[in-house]
Order: sequence, then structure tokens, then C-alpha cells
Amino acid sequence: MNIEEFSQLLDAYGTDLETWPDPLAAREFLQRTPEASIHFDAAVAVERVLVSSSIKAPLSLAPRILENLPDQHALRESMWHELLSWLPTKHRWVPVASALLPLFLGFALGLNGIQETSDITEDDYLWVFADNLEQSTVELLTQSALLDEEENTP
Repeated sequence: MNIEEFSQLLDAYGTDLETWPDPLAAREFLQRTPEASIHFDAAVAVERVLVSSSIKAPLSLAPRILENLPDQHALRESMWHELLSWLPTKHRWVPVASALLPLFLGFALGLNGIQETSDITEDDYLWVFADNLEQSTVELLTQSALLDEEENTP
């Protein structure tokens, strides 16, 4: 162990040597190295100052803070009331229309995704051949050419 490692361990684990990974080696290094004992004494002094100068909050502070917090349930309700206030509710059709709007939008978007298959004929096939993933060849064959090719292969 050197002085840099000791200082890092002192910063990480504090002045209680029992919490260190190797307390016996730390005590031994502290006894034989005067510079380590200077660092250790400074850390002890800092810990004492921190413990003695801690300010405790008054007991009445926590209830006062909790009293001043807004009611979370009321906030949630007011947010939804604010959003729903944008919808006109005087007409009977408005709630029904607003409930059916997502259904119609989903239907319209679903129809938009359907493609016409009338452009594709049964005579056209797309075949992709690859040899050892080095080169790819794309051929467009008609059904009759495909049958001729199958007859010619052994």
C-alpha cells in the first residue's frame, strides 16, 4: 500500500478502519508511515467538525411542509376537468362522436394499410439465388419459364 492508495481508501471508507477492505494492513501502514497518520488525523478532524456542526431541523418543520403541499388527488381531478372542459357537452351527439372518433380513425388507418393485389399476376415470381452470401442474383420469371426450367433440371 502506498500513500495514494491510503488516501483513496480514507476518502472512500472514512476513519473507521474496521470498515476498510483490509483493516490490518491499514493499521500497519498507518503506524509505519508518518504522512499517512497526518492524512488520517486531518480526516478525523473533518469528521468531528461535520458531526458537531450539524443543524437539526425543528420538529414542527415537517408538518408545516406537508400542510403546504397541494392535494395530489385534487390536482389530478382538476387536470381531467380542464381537458374535458374543451369538449362542448351541451349537445347529445358530442360525447358519442368523441367516443367513436378513435374507432373511425383506426378503421381509416387500417384501410390505408391494405394494398391492392390486382397488379400482381400469378405468372410473375421473384426468385433470389445466393452462393455463400457472396453474390446475389435476382431474376423475374414467368410461370411458363419456371416450368421449363424445372423440366430441364435433372
